[in-house]
Formats: sequence, C-alpha cells, structure tokens
Amino acid sequence: MERKNKIVKKRRTICCFVIIVALLLTPVFAFEGALPEATNEAYKERFEIGAEPGEMISFGGIAVNSEYGLFTTNDNEGICLNGNDFLPDKAARLNYLGGNLYYISDGCAYRFDLNSNEKTFVFSEEESIRQFYVVNGEDFWYLTDSGIYLYKNGEQNEVLANDKLFGFTPTPFGLVYAEGDLFDYSIFAGERLLAEHSSSFSVDFELCGGSILFETDGSSFYITLEDAFSGSGIPQEYRGYAVVDADELFSGLTEPDEEGSQSTVKRTAQKSYRKTLSTGVQNIVRRAYQMTNIRWTPQKNITGWDGGLTYYAGRTYTGLPYGQPVDASYVPWTTSLPQFVSYVNDPNSKMYTSYASYNCRAPYYSVDCSAFVSWAWNLGSRQTTATMHNYATLISSSSYANMQVADCFCKAGSHVVLVTDMTYDANGVINGVEISEATVNAGTNYCCQKTWYGTGYSQSLSKMQSKYLGDGYILYRSNTRENVSYTHYSVVVLDDDVHSDVLTSGTPATCINAGQNVYTCSVCGRSRTETIPATGHSFGDWVVTVQANCIMTGLETRTCIACGAQETRTLPAGGHSYLVTTVAPNCTQEGYDLHNCAYCGDQYTDNVIPAAGHRFSAGICTVCGAVDESIPKGDVNLDGIVSSADAVLLARYLVDAAQISEAQSFAADLNNDNLITSADAVLLARLLVA
Repeated sequence: MERKNKIVKKRRTICCFVIIVALLLTPVFAFEGALPEATNEAYKERFEIGAEPGEMISFGGIAVNSEYGLFTTNDNEGICLNGNDFLPDKAARLNYLGGNLYYISDGCAYRFDLNSNEKTFVFSEEESIRQFYVVNGEDFWYLTDSGIYLYKNGEQNEVLANDKLFGFTPTPFGLVYAEGDLFDYSIFAGERLLAEHSSSFSVDFELCGGSILFETDGSSFYITLEDAFSGSGIPQEYRGYAVVDADELFSGLTEPDEEGSQSTVKRTAQKSYRKTLSTGVQNIVRRAYQMTNIRWTPQKNITGWDGGLTYYAGRTYTGLPYGQPVDASYVPWTTSLPQFVSYVNDPNSKMYTSYASYNCRAPYYSVDCSAFVSWAWNLGSRQTTATMHNYATLISSSSYANMQVADCFCKAGSHVVLVTDMTYDANGVINGVEISEATVNAGTNYCCQKTWYGTGYSQSLSKMQSKYLGDGYILYRSNTRENVSYTHYSVVVLDDDVHSDVLTSGTPATCINAGQNVYTCSVCGRSRTETIPATGHSFGDWVVTVQANCIMTGLETRTCIACGAQETRTLPAGGHSYLVTTVAPNCTQEGYDLHNCAYCGDQYTDNVIPAAGHRFSAGICTVCGAVDESIPKGDVNLDGIVSSADAVLLARYLVDAAQISEAQSFAADLNNDNLITSADAVLLARLLVA
C-alpha cells in the first residue's frame, strides 16, 4: 500500500475482551449465507485501502491522513484540511487513496480529485452507512443496519445480510467482522468464528503482514490474517511494542504512576508513558482534582439533582455535588471549597434549609459542568458551554489525535468535560485518556467524577471519540493555560501539594511518653501533627542492692539518668558448696562423713559407721587405754576377789612400797574422790570386815 508521507498512527489498543479460548482452537464454523470465494479474489495481487480501521473500526472514517495533510469532518463546516475549511459538504466516513478523497454525504458516496478539485458522484444508498472503505480505488465496501455491501463496476452487491453486525474490515484474505450488540459480539474471519463476547477488535495491516488483535483475561493475542483465514492458525500472545529507551525516543516523556482511576478495570502488558506538563497545565489539573477529590459528609439528608438521589446523613461522598445553582451558589466560584465544607458541617446552613431551583432542584451549594471547567481553567468568571470557546483555541472537531492534558471537549448548550491525564505508548501514540467532569451520574452518587478511556480500561478510546467528537463536541485548548495559578486548601489535600509548614506548637517526648509537633501551612492553613517517638530510658549500670547467698535470692538495680526511674532484677541463690570430712569410729563413738558448706557453715552427716567397743586387758582397753569401770572397788590386785591381799597391796602403795596401775588405782579409789589415801584403806578394811 503506497501512501506518500503518510503518518500512520496505529493504536494497538484492545479493550476488555472476554474470549472463550476453546473457541479459538475450534475449526471453521459455517453459517448461512457464506461469503462467495471469488469476493476477494482480486485482492491477492493488490490491496490498497483508503481508511485504515484500527481503533476506529466501529465508526471509521472520521479522519484520514494524506500527502496534503489531515482531513477531518465537522458537522458545522463540512470537510476540513488541517483544521481549516476545505469542502462545505457535511460528510463522514472519509477515505483517501491515489490523490482522491472519498466520503459519504447525505446518503451518497463521492470522489473528490484533489489535483483537479472535481467532485464525482459514485453511488447512493437509502440506508445510513455506518462504515465505508475504498479498496484499490474501484471497490466500495460499506456497512448498513442490514448488512455488508460491495459497490463495484456500477453494481451494488449484498455480500452479507446480517442486521446484527457491529463493524467490519475488508482484507486481502476476506472480511473480518463483528456480530452482536455493542461491547458484546463475536469476531469472524470469513466463516471462521474467532471469539465470542468481545468488546472490540482491530486489524493491523502492518503487524506481521496483517493481523487481527484481541484481548482475553488481561492478555493480548494476535493471529495473522493468513492463519485466521486458513483455519489452521493459532493465536499468539501479543506483548505490544518492544521495550525501548523512552529518553532516546521522546525527550520529556515520563513513566506514569501506578494508581488507577474510578473506571480502571485492568492494564495490559504494553508500557505507557506520560509527557512532562508545564506548571500552568499541572495547575489546571490540580484545580480540577480539588473538585473531584473533595470529601464531605452531610449532617442531614440532602435532595440531589432533580430529586433523583438523596445524600444521606453520615455517609461520606467524594467530589462536589452536581447542580445548576444559578439562583443559589456555585462551588468553588461564589462559595470556596473551605466554605463549602463549613456549610456541609453546619446543619443550619442553606445546604439543609434551601436549594437551587433554576433548572431542576439541586443542592444549594453545587457545581455544573461549565463551572467545573471554568474554575479549572482559572477564567475570570464562570462561563457556559456556549461561551467557553471565547477563551480557547479550537483544536479539532473530529479527532483526539492532537489532544493535550487540560484541553476540554465542549458541546454548546449541552456539556463540557476536561482532559486531566493522558498516557502514550512507546511510539508516542495516545493509549489512555482521563476525563474529569461535573455530571449527573448515579454511579458516582451525582458527584464530580473521573473516567479513563484506552488501553486496559473498560472504556475504549473509540468510545471516547464517538461519545464526544462523534456527537458534536469540539476539542478546545485554553488560551491562558500557562498563567493558571493554584492554591491548595486544607479541606482537600492532593498528593503533590507543596505546603509551607511552620511549627506552631509542640510537646517534647519523654522516656515513656511520645511527644508531638504541630505544623500549620502558612498558605492554606492545613495543620498536621508529627509524632515524636518516646526516647526510652537511659539506664546506668546494674548495682547489687541485696546480696544473694546459698539459699536466698539477691537483687540488683539500675537507674535512668534522665528521669530517675529504676529497674530491678533478681540475682539467683548460689546454693551450698559442701566440703566432706570423714570421721572414723572409735571404741565408744560412731564414725561418719561430715558435709560442711564452705560459704555459710551449714552441716549434715551421713555414711554412719558403728562404734567398735573396748578391748580390755588387765583392766585397760588395749585400743583407747580406757579403764574398765566394771572392775569391783577394792580389788586392788585385780584378781577378781576383794581380800586382805588387796588391803596389804593398798597399804604398801600408801607407804610407797609398791606401784599400782591405772586400773588398780580405779579399784583402790573406794570413795571415788580421784585420790588414793588412808581413807580408801579404812573403807577397804570395813569392806573386808563386812
């Protein structure tokens, strides 16, 4: 396909496909009214299409590129070239091929020769033409509510009668088409059913020589046209563009954050980037987010727009409530965001005692779509959808390709929304757009909302295109966006707010109690409290205060040098440490082992050995020398008989005429006075007489 200086802006964006994988592997499914094999026979050698479907498959032909520039359509001005009036015809379904511009206008197909400026009628159709493709400059394929038709050689041929077709694309191999309701249809390649319950699909004539792309369960897949129509091909996982160094491709592109949005469903594997925004554009987004992110909790029930909703007391809502308070008070125009919150918190304010009634009944303090954008753009006064264009530059009425963050889609007398975020693929092509708006939407409790369109989200870029530019909206850019300022408020703090915090009060931390510092922003008055962790005690060394012994525990104490607090801990008892001494038995005493504690003197005995007893000989124990006390008193000569011989021996002893032993002395001491005297001799004499 030859196109001079054509800028191909492919969108490999495939939104929310629920594919039954088993069907992908199923052989060709036949259906009634099968396409004639000869239909695309001529395309085997040459195939040039005038309008590439891609992302625009459900409403293709709103814009085409050429060597002359970008052709777009405008309901008011007709066909435009590079944004300027070109043809007054109110046209749609643009195609460009071989220096000719093709389009549909009032049910007729025309060819406009860009070299001779001659317009030629081609054919007419009573039904509304939903899609239109010119192939090889001579075949005109189009879709109506009743089916697919081919106008060729002056004849109109019904190719596929089907009143449930959603979209189609002619290819060199045959027709790729979708059948079913919006966001719930089946994809066919000729007679082959590829997928069911799909929300969109695309045909990329450059990917692998031509491929059908789709998504299932968060993963993207593709199958080449040749494989799809042969019936033998198997879809392969599609990972999008190769990972590249964004700094080398596009200066100023930055990676997006990881946060989703209210309408986020999933993200594909394709990597996205964000462009660096100017300060003015960032401030427009911040001002919009103040209105979408503010949180408020009614003190009493409040009737919402047109009585269709109740804001319940005690329930927290996000985003300003929608209304048209022409006869009341606009937020944040005539009522600031902090004032709005104060009125919400005051059960006696007009939030609860009055209401707006200009168009429909609405909360007294509320915001409508034009006030939302006017405030975000920081205009000098609130504008309406009919006057917004006076402060902006028209960017496009047909394509979002040149959209930038902070632009708005505006339809005079109807509605206006703001672009607050955009992402791009690795080739710099838009693959995600966030729209913020003040709108009546029961799904978000009639509050300001954000909605994402594009890769990985529940709403496609095609849906955004048809919803806005396809329905009479015009894309505008603020003339004063670089001068927009921003002031943050304590009632709605954004993640990127930069506060000028000043320390206003503080309580120092102690050993056991946390302290705190209170900072107040000098710009918005927001206060924040910073907790200072408790310092913890700073103890000195442990000191023994009660000494432990063998059987009693001891105690040691340490003291915090900061606050004097004390901690104690127990010292364990040491237990006895005994030394063992063995005491041998003797004649009269037992023997034993004596255990004596070396620290406290505690004693005990064991291992007792009985006493051995005396071993007497001649009245004296031969072991210990003890006297045998069983010797009779008076038996001095120890012959066992007390007689006169004993008296003679005692007398001789008294006059030192004889010696006696210790045992004899025991027998001679008759009066037991431990002395041997004449008194003992007298007692012995008396004993003998007796």
